[in-house]
Amino acid sequence: MSTFTHTPEALESAEAFDGFTGWNLDRHASKYEWAGVGLVSVTQHRDSDAVERSNFDSAKSELSEKFGENSVAVVSFGHWAVGWVEILTFDTGVEGLAEAVAGIKARLEKYALLDESLWSEYEWSENHPEGENTCYADKREQCSCELPNIDD
Repeated sequence: MSTFTHTPEALESAEAFDGFTGWNLDRHASKYEWAGVGLVSVTQHRDSDAVERSNFDSAKSELSEKFGENSVAVVSFGHWAVGWVEILTFDTGVEGLAEAVAGIKARLEKYALLDESLWSEYEWSENHPEGENTCYADKREQCSCELPNIDD
């Protein structure tokens, strides 16, 4: 039997996750041959906006590039209200990875975006799904484009 070292945040969430999703920390760690499971403070779901999606993808890319693709994994499960939820997890046995995750959390506490360029790209795509022809941004939102709005 393996002994795993999960982060306190993961342990705190484990019982609730296991209860309604069947997601188990030890099985997850064993599946990826990790020392333990940690949770990254970014999530996304079916209805996530450009900020949430860009932060999730930025954190995943940043950690994967620095510590290797096998050091992070996405856990997905269904949710009655938003269809599905994804949580980014990491291997607690990789040296420096927990500190990098703490750094991401600290950056997000100071400023809401990890990568402004990626957020801008996602926001543009969200507001202009047909490309350069029409803007679908809600009139209450700011969109700097000069394209005709779908509500016009």
